Amino acid sequence: MFLLILFSVSCFSLDTYQENQIPERVVEFFYEKLPSDKPVIVRVEAGRFTMEISDLLKQRLIDDGIVLFEKETQEYQLIGVSYYVVPKVVRYKRLFSVVEKRQIAHNFNYQVTSFPEGKIEVYNKITIMSQPVEHKSGMKWYDTLFISAIIGGLAYLLYFGG
Repeated sequence: MFLLILFSVSCFSLDTYQENQIPERVVEFFYEKLPSDKPVIVRVEAGRFTMEISDLLKQRLIDDGIVLFEKETQEYQLIGVSYYVVPKVVRYKRLFSVVEKRQIAHNFNYQVTSFPEGKIEVYNKITIMSQPVEHKSGMKWYDTLFISAIIGGLAYLLYFGG
């Protein structure tokens, strides 16, 4: 039961990081030592983070003595990292302004597949939230003119309308 809870917590980890910390966090979260009996091929499709994640992951694998290949052999393990983005916008309406918080959810999927049998040995995912950016839109210069015109029109109707 404890392992199930631990897996569900690690699978949906929502952390907030700066953009430049995301590749290091992804490699740190997904990295685990692999048995070195099969050659390893690394495929990373992570948008603008592809090169950094690929370089960091390959360096960690080489440091652990894992043999990396570019082309497929008879038996090998494929390490794949994929990525998709989900933008999140929250709006708060106030009396004379609207506050908008924008945040991006970076979702990474990690999979280790053994070939030729095609067996998925490890699958994991992580969601990393970028720092929220707050944007305020207050009253414009012409809003006071509209408010003054409305109040003046109501005063005119009350004074001369009756």
